[in-house]
Formats: sequence, C-alpha cells, structure tokens
Amino acid sequence: MEGSTSRNVSLFGTPTLSRNSERTSGNDLYVDQAALSQYPKRDNYLLFDPFDADINYPFVMKGYPHGNTIWQSGNDQVDLSANAPVLSDNFTQEAWVYSDNITLGYHYRSIMGSEQGVNAANHWNIDTSPTISYIKGCCFPFGAEGISYGFGTGTKKIKFHASVTIPVKVWHHIATTFDGTNYILYMNGEVVDNNTVTAGDTPAATPVRYIGTDFIGKIDEVRMWSVARTQAEIQANMNKTLADNVTGMEAYYPMAVNNNYSMIIDNSSNANHASITKAEIRSRFFSDNSSCANGPDGTTSCPYPTIRGALDDAQPGDRVYIREGRYSELLTKWQLNHSIERVANQMAIEGPKITIEGYPNEEVILDGTVAINAQWVAYTHNGHNIYKAVLDMDNISKQINKPVDNITGVFVNGRYMIPAMPMNFKNPTDNTTGNPKNREPGTVWAGIGKSPYSTVSDVDPGEDEDAEETTTDYGSYVPGDLANLDNNEEWSFDAATKTLYLYPSDNNTAPSSNVRVRVRDRFLYFAYSDNIEFKNIHFFAGSVRFWESSYLTIEDSRFSFSGEMGLHGNKVTFGSHTLVRNTIFEYINDSAIWSQNRTMFPTMENVLFRYNDWFKVSYLYGSTNRNYRGKRGDGTFKVGGSVWRYVTIENSSTAGIYPAMNSLVEYARFENLYDGGDGAGIQRNPISVPISTTRYSWFINIPGFNGMRFDGSCSGNNGDVHHVVSAGNRRGFRLKGDYHDVYHVNAYDNARKDVSMSAQKYCGLDMAYDKEPGNSNSNFYNSIVETSLVCNTPSCSEAVAPYGGVSNFFPLAKYGIWLGHALKADPHFELADPWIQNRARSNDNLTATFGQNPWSDTNQHYDFRPRKGSYLIDNGLVIPGINDGEDTNPEHKQECKFISHPPLYSGQNRKYVGAAPDIGAYEYGDTVYWIPGFRYPHPSVPIPNNNAVDVPVDYSLVWNYPYKKDYSNTEATVTVSGPGVNFTNKVFKYPYNVHFQAFE
Repeated sequence: MEGSTSRNVSLFGTPTLSRNSERTSGNDLYVDQAALSQYPKRDNYLLFDPFDADINYPFVMKGYPHGNTIWQSGNDQVDLSANAPVLSDNFTQEAWVYSDNITLGYHYRSIMGSEQGVNAANHWNIDTSPTISYIKGCCFPFGAEGISYGFGTGTKKIKFHASVTIPVKVWHHIATTFDGTNYILYMNGEVVDNNTVTAGDTPAATPVRYIGTDFIGKIDEVRMWSVARTQAEIQANMNKTLADNVTGMEAYYPMAVNNNYSMIIDNSSNANHASITKAEIRSRFFSDNSSCANGPDGTTSCPYPTIRGALDDAQPGDRVYIREGRYSELLTKWQLNHSIERVANQMAIEGPKITIEGYPNEEVILDGTVAINAQWVAYTHNGHNIYKAVLDMDNISKQINKPVDNITGVFVNGRYMIPAMPMNFKNPTDNTTGNPKNREPGTVWAGIGKSPYSTVSDVDPGEDEDAEETTTDYGSYVPGDLANLDNNEEWSFDAATKTLYLYPSDNNTAPSSNVRVRVRDRFLYFAYSDNIEFKNIHFFAGSVRFWESSYLTIEDSRFSFSGEMGLHGNKVTFGSHTLVRNTIFEYINDSAIWSQNRTMFPTMENVLFRYNDWFKVSYLYGSTNRNYRGKRGDGTFKVGGSVWRYVTIENSSTAGIYPAMNSLVEYARFENLYDGGDGAGIQRNPISVPISTTRYSWFINIPGFNGMRFDGSCSGNNGDVHHVVSAGNRRGFRLKGDYHDVYHVNAYDNARKDVSMSAQKYCGLDMAYDKEPGNSNSNFYNSIVETSLVCNTPSCSEAVAPYGGVSNFFPLAKYGIWLGHALKADPHFELADPWIQNRARSNDNLTATFGQNPWSDTNQHYDFRPRKGSYLIDNGLVIPGINDGEDTNPEHKQECKFISHPPLYSGQNRKYVGAAPDIGAYEYGDTVYWIPGFRYPHPSVPIPNNNAVDVPVDYSLVWNYPYKKDYSNTEATVTVSGPGVNFTNKVFKYPYNVHFQAFE
C-alpha cells in the first residue's frame, strides 16, 4: 500500500512522510477499512462510556477539569427489563470485561446488578440483586481499589470487597459463584476472594436487570446461572462460546444482535432479548491468517479496520495513520491522552500527541452517510415524474452498528440533494453567479426566510438601534415533507414505509447506484482528551464536539455539510491552546459552523468559511467566545487571548466572526455575506474590545451588517484598528467606547455611516455606572472616509460635532483624514483600481441608473493603493510602531496608548515610502501589497485579475503567496512575458510580492 499512486489525492497539497522526524516518540498505527476482508472472524461486545445515545455528555459542567462520569441518567447501561433473571441460593455470574483507564481518583462501575442512577455501582440496599462492581483508583475514605460483590437479602446487605488491582485496557474474565454458603470471586478463572455467608442469607427476589451501569469500557459474554459453577467448569468454558440451553443457564448474552442492531440476543431458553438504548455494539476482529491470528496490531500487514480500534490502543506519541476510504464510524472518547498535571487556572500542559492523520495523497473521509442498494421505481407525484425506493433499514443499521429508522440527508454521486421545501431553489452547493447587491434569482441567496427551527447564534448580538432584518415568513414547515416535493434534486423520506422519494436532476434519469444517505448527526465527541491532532481528514455530513480538550489541533482538513436543519453544528467548550489551521468549512446549514466557548488561547489560522447557511437573521458567527477564567471582582480573572489569522468568510448567509477577548485578527477577509441585522463582519461586545487588534483586513459587500463594530450600551476601550478596508457594508466602522487607536482605514460605499466613532454609550474604563462622552481620548489618523463621518476624537474636534455632521475638510487634513464629502470628491478616483459597489449591481440596475452599464469588465478589482498623483500620497502622519518600520514593543507607550499585539514578523508594519506616510490602508510605491484571507496551496489573488483589460501601462503585478506555517527563507520565482516584456526567474523573498513593470 505504501507509496501507492492509485488512490485519490489529499485535500491540501502533497504531504510527505517526514513527520516521523517531528515526533519524539511513538509508533505508527495503520488503519485501513480495505483490510476488513482479512478478518472474517468477528466478536461483538458492548461499549460503555459517559455519552448518551445521541453522544451528548450530560452534566458536563461537573467534575471540571478532569470530569466526572457518575451522573443521574447520563451513563450507558443495558436494561434487561423486569424479565431479567432472579438469582437465589445458588448462582453464578460471569462476564468478560475491558476497563478503560481513567484518571479520576475515585470511580465505581457496575458490571451487572439491579441498581441504576447516581452511585448505582456502590451504594446498594437491602433488596439489591447479586451485583459485581469495580472500585477504581480508590482512596480514603472510600476504601481500597478492587472488586465489590454481594446482594441484599430483603432485610440486610451482604457485601464483600476484594482489594485487587483492576486490569486496565486488557480483556479479563470476572465471575462470582454462590452455593448458599461460599461466595467466591474469580478473575481469569483464579480465586481472588472467598467468603462465607450465614446460612439462610439468600438474595432477595430482585431481577439482575442492568448490565454496565456507570461502566467505562467494554463487556462481553455475560452469563447468569441458577447453579454454582465449579472453578473447573469456569476455566473450561470461559474462552468458549457456549451452546444454547445449557443446564442451569438463566441468561446468556454473547452480544449477538438482531437484524437492526436494536437488541442483544439472550441465547438461554428464557430468550430475554434486551434493547440497546445507550450502550453501543462494537466488534473485535480476528483472522485465519497466522500472521494476524490475534487480530489487528496496527502494522502495515495487520492494520486496524476501524479508527476506533486504533484509538483504543493508541498511546501518547503515536500516530493513527488512516488509509483512503469512507469511515462511517461513531468516535467517542473520554479522557483520551488526558493531562492529569495542571497549571494555573486548571489548564492542561502540553505533552506527547496522539495524531489522527489521513495518509499522504489519499482522501480519508469521516463519514456520516452510508451507501444504499435500492431498486428505484418511476413514480408520479403532484404531476411530477419522480422515483421512489424502499430502503433496507436493517442493512443501513448493520453498516453503523446502530438501529436506524430515519435519514437526514441524501447524496447522489457525491452531490447534495435538497430536503423538500415549501419554496423552490437551485442546489445551494452550486457556486452562485450573484452577490448581495445582485442576488442570483431562484437561489437561497435571493432569500428563503428564516430557519424553520428558529436557529440563532449563541453570540450575544450586542446593542444597536438597527431594526431586525425584514424577511419573508413561510410559516411552520418540516423540511423533507413529501407534500413539498416538486422540484429538481429534492427528496423526502417516509419512515413508516421506509420509502425514499427523489426528484432527479434535469435529465430526468433514474438515480445513480451511487446514492448515500445521512444517518448520523454528530459523529465525533471527545471529552477531557488532550494533546490530540487531526490532520488531512474530511469530516463529511456529521458534526464534531470537544469538551475540555486542550492542545487540540485540526489541520489540513475539511468540514462539509457538518450541520443541517434541526441537527447539531461544530462546537468546542472549555479547554485551552486549540488550533484550527489550513482548514475549510463549507455547506454547513442552520447550525454552528465553528463555535468555541470558554476556550483559553484558541487560534484559527488559514481557515476558509464558504457557502454556509441558507437563512436570514440567524447571525451565525465563527466564534471563540468567553475565553477567560475566574471572576473580575476577586482577582482570579484571567484571559486567554484568541488569534484569527488568514481567515476568509465569503458567499454565506452568516455574520462574520466573534473573536472574543484580547483578540488579534489579522489578514482576515469578509466578503459577500447575505445575512443582515444587528451584527457585523467582526463583532466585539464591550468585554472583548480592550487589548484587541484588527489589522490588515477587508470587509467588502456586507450590506446587511456593519463591517466591524465595537458595541454595547457601556462600550469597551483600547481597541487597535489599522490597515483595514471597509466598503459596501451597512456601516463601515462603528466603534463605540474610548481610547481606541484607528489608523490607515478606508471606508467608502457604505450605506449609513462610513466611520462612526461617536460619543454615545460609554461608561468609562470600568464599562459600568455613569455615562460619559466616548472617543474623546481615541486616536483617528491617516484614513479615507467617503461621505459620512461621526467622530468625537480630538482629530475631529475642529470639524465635526460629537454626534455627527461634518463639512470642513482642512481641520481634518492636518490629521491625515481625507473626507470626500467635504471636497465633493469620490475615493474611487483616488485609488488605483478598487472594489466598487456599483460594479456589484445588476446590469438592469446600472442601465436604469446610468443609461448603460459603465463597465465592460464585470469583475471586481482589489487594488486599494493611491492612484498616481493622488492627494492621498505623502499627506499622512508618522505613527510610531504603525508606519515607521519599527517593531514596537507591545508595551511601548505612544500618546498614553500602547500597541496591543506585537508584529507577526519583523517589518510587518512597514515604513512609509516617500516624504511622509500615505493616507489610507495602502502605501503608494511599496514593494509589499498585503492581501488578506485564506491562502491556498498555490499563488492566488493576482492583481490585476487574470485576463484583465485596459490596465495602465505603468501598472505593477501583485500576487498572494501560498500558505506555509513558516515563511522563513520563502522565495517566489516570477516570469513575465508579453508585448515589450520578457524576463524570467526573477526571485522575490517573502513578503515582497510587487513587481513594477512598464507594459505596452
């Protein structure tokens, strides 16, 4: 397999096998689902963990930071019903057990018994059935670690405890026998405890009803007998699968299942089959091949056929190396590689990683869908020719080892199908030809109203005067209703008849044999799991959840269709030092795209969000919210600042990002966002403004939102903003508060205000109590404002009233503020070739306005440098640490201000060219032209655009570098040829990306 070129390429570039040199220890554990055929022998077992049937982790607030697994109604168990065996004066109980390692100082787990709920495994009563429980990692005052066993007689408790070390992460056999007098405990067929019970003390008539209450691990081969088996009988049969109806057998669960995986089969004559509600059925694999006789071991010759199998064996430093394929697995892990050692604020420490990585040049898909093998029949519905098929739900259940009675998505040849809706629209996965000022008719981008589930962001929208966005109300409806199936690529499913209805694509042919249906909502949940890395994974049609998981990395990956109407989105809660890098989030509808809450020091680097959400006024943000610990009033308050770098959010009906406290946002691009209301491209509520930085970013064509906003009724202070373009938005910059530093911004083509730095809604540095005028201590210099400026800064004091209105250009000019309104001038003509809102409008709109479309080239351009000869050149002020080329220390004081975040690299804040700095976000003649947003594996964003026409002959060529984690010693070799130009292999060193050239 290694080195094969027949498999699909990976998502991002071409990874190499050099990562072994990055790891200080550990092994490669190979996973290959194609190896399933190597293991014809399989043995089912029950898997128990703290997650419920929907893989939520109930009561997760408890037990921070190491977790607690004992909570009412939260844990897995199997209920054998009231018909479970009642054991009397002679009995035997047996099971094979695999106990997961956990780090709690004290934890009890029941193998079998009659109790449930809180403390079921340890706190028994006088009617408790014969029970076997583990006490793990125990200490005073609870007693020693070991195995408790016993029963209630109806009048008293008989309870014994054997102080033994519980085997961890290894299968072992446990049994107890009682003959009316002798009560014996066996492990692996050997006696470990033997006690005498008073004559006449026998179990109460209580069924042994539950298997695995509060258990963490695996249980198999559960047997209950009405006879006391001998040690020889136990030893002779514990490694065998028994025949049915052995004498004295009251219950026997070898974990065989029924056809739809909803019940485990009782092979005794009682046939008391039991429903599986929360526990899961999983399989062990064995082979006839002598080299893999003991099953998978993670080598290339005996790879694991499932990811879960490898994770069960993975140790710190290991890499789980996954070969190509779709893995329709449910991955839940509690305390995987958990960090016991903690530092300040109970944060985990960085340690050896467990890396879960797709093999280089192969596509590895963690998949929430399964294939169906359906016979399609032509069918007429509502006058439309469609197709229907009855699905084999048992076969679907078998594929994911879980009963399935409904589906939540359909894909044909990998293409998304639309659940039948009351309105018709083009497939939302097709790239739109429109934009928010020229919406493509017949698409979700033209508007389909609010979510039928009233989904809204979990980010506080803040406070503003804006009225809620008006939108069409389609009333109450259920997506996928057969009554609404009347358009191409729509589907509906009738769970009662197991029938899937599908309106095919335009060619009206029968559906392909390559049809997959979504059967999972959330397919990955890790809790209290630290130092985990995911690399080169496509997370498809399922969402992920991480709880209190620190030093988590997701890199070189893709999330597609994570959420859907009525389903969960991607969420992270608690933990610290998380990193999402070089990753794409796309086609995620009506749910959280990426939402982090209470995570300290989160980083989002080189991340692309595109084509997400369909609905209005949901305000779905990418967020790293509430990144702090402690309380403000008692001295324990600590912030874990966030970083958002090289991020693009585009072509989505969402808001932008909520980066939270002490955040750095740099090289971020927000463009063509269709949602609207009380939100922004970057939303910063009062607590998240202080010590924040926004630099080198674009907000373009977000007409329903502010470009960026410092918000709140008692707004924040000390926010840094420099080198930012905000054009075509509801407002450009809405910056309430005080002590802000705002330099080198471009604001034009905005509907209400280009720049608003008003005096309103400020309550002082403590953001509480009495109101006082805001922005009276803010700095505002070297900026372009087209029309509307509301400004209470000292630089505006001579020209503008505190709450708006300005007409005097010259008092502003001495602070480097260019106000087009005061000059009756248009910034479009001061800039080289900028984005222009009118160019985004429809041809009909432009023709009606101007008599004809003024542009022969409909493509937008993104050159925001001053045009040759512009007033903007050399008319700004020198700002230390911002435009003088100095790498100012973050604590450097400048006019009672300080710079919140150091440069990304030396020279990032470049020195001006010429006699003085230019006005606006870019410098004329500079050899670096910063381009924000997601960086692809190849050079991108050429300026001028590909196939551009009418380019000035003295124009320069600009490009964006491919993404690299480290740009040290990065070079670009450039060749240019054309009329009058012919040179090759000119070398540019990063970050230089401007080639000046005279053209013919």
